[in-house]
Amino acid sequence: MMKKVFAEPDFAFPEGESNNHVLAALHDLLHNHPGRKIAVGFHGNIMTILMGNFDVRYDLAFGHTLEKPDIYKLAFEGDQYLGTERIWKQRVL
Repeated sequence: MMKKVFAEPDFAFPEGESNNHVLAALHDLLHNHPGRKIAVGFHGNIMTILMGNFDVRYDLAFGHTLEKPDIYKLAFEGDQYLGTERIWKQRVL
């Protein structure tokens, strides 16, 4: 099912939203809050799919490498994607 989710941006599970709906919501946030810092939490798969819309390196294989938790910062200027930075620093006990 995850391959289908990654391959079909309009696919949605029953009572869920498609990747395109989530991407549209992200663009709405960027449009309605220009220049603001916005924190948004996602499960790893949808986060990877969103990141992959801006940079093809973030694909299903990348999603399998995520730590739990993991935190990435996506930078935008308006709707223009500037880049991604991993900001999670794993603690060693």
